[in-house]
Amino acid sequence: SLQIAGGIPDTLPSYLLESSIPQEAPELAPFISLPDLGLISSVRWHEGEPVKMLIVGNQAGASHTHEDKGHFVLEYAGETVAMEMGTCDYSHPMAEVLKHCGRHNMLVPVGMEERSRPQNPIMADIKPKGQGDAASFHAEMNVSPGWEEYYRSWVRIWDSPAPDEWTITDSYELIRGT
Repeated sequence: SLQIAGGIPDTLPSYLLESSIPQEAPELAPFISLPDLGLISSVRWHEGEPVKMLIVGNQAGASHTHEDKGHFVLEYAGETVAMEMGTCDYSHPMAEVLKHCGRHNMLVPVGMEERSRPQNPIMADIKPKGQGDAASFHAEMNVSPGWEEYYRSWVRIWDSPAPDEWTITDSYELIRGT
């Protein structure tokens, strides 16, 4: 926040917290799992640049959420390779549209009159399981809960035996749509 604002706190929280912000950022852990929240992250290095992965799950019944359980963000050297659309101010007319699954890197069934989407909120835990270290990363997640109207099953797997090699596999069986 301070870097974006040119070193000047631009919100009350950043102003109040400014004196407690360390001058040097902590070393980034190569693997972090927050199982209660359903988040996994990886930070590894390739040619002196960070390779970052964030995978987002769901805590059953979580409110104020997007239709994005199972989406991910992949960055290399500060550039986004696989993106998460993000959102805008919630008073903006596009705010609702930017929460839709089609604005995230999800498999979205098409070919129907209605816009396919998961229930929201999803009343099931959708949490990635995985492991990683400075060399490799693996995670998988059953992302079919909430999509029962469209998917019989859907599992997403992220494999990265080295920071410069990624394979993301979706195994699924549709009930409706293409």
